[in-house]
Amino acid sequence: MEYIFQKAEYRQKFIELSTKYKDDFSEFCNLLINDMNSLLFDGLLALEEIRNYEAMRENTHEWNQLD
Repeated sequence: MEYIFQKAEYRQKFIELSTKYKDDFSEFCNLLINDMNSLLFDGLLALEEIRNYEAMRENTHEWNQLD
């Protein structure tokens, strides 16, 4: 969100949306934040999986047994 608000055109669109769609804007922000949290969580899980592969790769015998 900080990155988005650094860009003047995005910041202006958020302001426009908040005034034009007052009833739906709060829900929109909620959904946006939930999506960002979900993507962050998925990214952290992927990093964990990458670390597991790196650890497995350090064990040459185990690594060579993989397909």
